Amino acid sequence: MWVIILTVFTIKSEAQDITHYFTVNQLADATDYLPPPPDTTSVQFAYDVSQYYWGKSIRNTERGLQAIYDSQGVYTVICENFSEAFGMTISPEETPAMYKVVANSLKTTSNATSKCKNYYRRIRPFQMFNEESIITGETLSETSFPSTHSAKGWMLALLLGEINPNKQVALLNKGYEYGQSRVIVGAHWQTDVDAGRMVGSATLSRLHSDSTFMADLESAKAEYNAIINNPLSHPPFPKIAGNIDAAEERYATSDVHWYTIDGKPADDDTQGIVVGSNGKKVLRTDR
Repeated sequence: MWVIILTVFTIKSEAQDITHYFTVNQLADATDYLPPPPDTTSVQFAYDVSQYYWGKSIRNTERGLQAIYDSQGVYTVICENFSEAFGMTISPEETPAMYKVVANSLKTTSNATSKCKNYYRRIRPFQMFNEESIITGETLSETSFPSTHSAKGWMLALLLGEINPNKQVALLNKGYEYGQSRVIVGAHWQTDVDAGRMVGSATLSRLHSDSTFMADLESAKAEYNAIINNPLSHPPFPKIAGNIDAAEERYATSDVHWYTIDGKPADDDTQGIVVGSNGKKVLRTDR
């Protein structure tokens, strides 16, 4: 039978006002501590190119579909994405204290990459290789170095590891793979991702100097401990494979035309990720 894994990207409203702990100008400028992106004649850039082709080679897999899901930038979706590694769902409704420190820290991390991006203006891999569009459907108006997604993912893995130290290894694995997803979808070079992790670490270090952040972090820890001591007060993390909403769906319909990632028509024998004229992306496997 044909089994279809369908990604469902639900746009959710942010129930709290999101702010930052530090403005762009209050944070260290990453151009002052990061090496510049590699020159296109360098060995480092050759590695970037090889990683681009590695990422492209696994787009038509379940890992590739996870990479698409990882591209969702809405903070509530990011929290859902990390919920299995954390061991608990974080949401503005169920865990307002944890959500507050996470969302405000994510916003601060975005500020930490902006100057460096504007300074280097590095083009993204999918632009370099003339891919017609990026498979995530993102609007990528900013430049490539460093990767903000990777900075956020690494910062979040470290932050959540402070709240739940027992899940540190799972969270670090998740934070690392979250960055690698940017290479897989062609949104960033490997050196963008590596630099993003450094920015994420630097941002969390800076956050620890702020009294408001520290107070919010303590409130988040208290909330977490209260839930652990009374688990019936909070639902467990969602049981969805790879944090991707999954559903079985027939491949062919009368009003939808299907294409491969490269834009070629897909027929009944096509496997991997296919894109419908209705905007849906599905992973089809034969089993």
